[in-house]
Amino acid sequence: MTDKIKEKADKIRAMTDEELVAYVENRVKKAHSEGFNKGRKTAKQEVSNGDR
Repeated sequence: MTDKIKEKADKIRAMTDEELVAYVENRVKKAHSEGFNKGRKTAKQEVSNGDR
């Protein structure tokens, strides 16, 4: 596990500023998307269960 973390950290450290910004923006976009989709799924379940 430690080796995997070190490899990822080394990869990130080797990125240029432009690559790093793009990487972080991509992660944020993905997190928002997954959170949005998860929230939508939860809301649909609540409606179908009569929880709302």
